[in-house]
Amino acid sequence: MLTRPAQTLPPDLIARYRLHLLPPLHGAAVDLGLPENRVRFLRQQISPLYRLTEHLGVLFVDDALQPIAYSLPYLGDLSHLRIDHAVLLGPGAFLQAAGIILFHHRPNTAVHFTRADLRLARRVRNAGESINLRLLDVLLLDSDEHWTSLQHTGQLQL
Repeated sequence: MLTRPAQTLPPDLIARYRLHLLPPLHGAAVDLGLPENRVRFLRQQISPLYRLTEHLGVLFVDDALQPIAYSLPYLGDLSHLRIDHAVLLGPGAFLQAAGIILFHHRPNTAVHFTRADLRLARRVRNAGESINLRLLDVLLLDSDEHWTSLQHTGQLQL
């Protein structure tokens, strides 16, 4: 039971358990090998309503790079939040995922990696490796179809 009004809760607490399981594809594989295909897939899956606000999410994939689920654990202004990598990776073990694609949607903002983005990617990569969950890519997206990717820019090694 909440003891204080919902509007005073931080946005990460409100959105923490948004996990969307994806149905099995039954023979129709999704090509997530290229960053542009990942962006296209995520834009098809994520509700247009979420594109109005900043969000940070994770796409969980299996060994064949097929999507299992995605989570949106952080919605709202993330500029003052400390992102917990355990919250991002948590569903991975439950889903028996082999890898993750981290995505950060920033409406009306230039899509370039900041030092904070790279630090978060390093923390997620290191934490993921400890539980056999490989960081495959980090995507930054905006509302106007612009995007960038650590794999695409060659910075995935961090």
